Amino acid sequence: MCTVVWLAAAPPVRAQDKPAAGGGAWSDAAEFSYVATAGNAQSTTLGFKNTLGRKWERSSFELKTGGVRASATTTTRTAVGPGPASFIVIEEKDSALSAENYFLSGRSDRTISGRVFWFAGGGWTRNRFAGVQNRYETTDVDVAVDRRPQPLELVGRITPDEPGVRLVDPVE
Repeated sequence: MCTVVWLAAAPPVRAQDKPAAGGGAWSDAAEFSYVATAGNAQSTTLGFKNTLGRKWERSSFELKTGGVRASATTTTRTAVGPGPASFIVIEEKDSALSAENYFLSGRSDRTISGRVFWFAGGGWTRNRFAGVQNRYETTDVDVAVDRRPQPLELVGRITPDEPGVRLVDPVE
């Protein structure tokens, strides 16, 4: 019921105006999740992810952020007393964080000419359960020249959760 009331109270939203010539278009994609379970054990998981970007004719910018946090609670019940008709139930709860992972990364690309481009980026990751308190990643400004008769197809990017770049020949 709270969700319906919140949506009904939300202000009206307008479509984005057409960007000025050469101004580029902003884009934003957001994800949010919350999962809760209950029984002899309880768990909650909260997750979010957002990708903000802008593309111009020869440039682009992208900023990604996200995280997951999960906790679990185990309940132990013990009956203590002289017999089945006369006892008390002792309840013990043990809560623990079971996952915690956050990231932030950014990247900027610029095409200089048809075959020459540069890109730069960086990021931060925290994943306590993998033993990573703070990992900072930077990319120097890299310039690339495509000397092939046809352009390459980029099928991956270097990001904290997707290491490696793979270039392949174009498919005819």
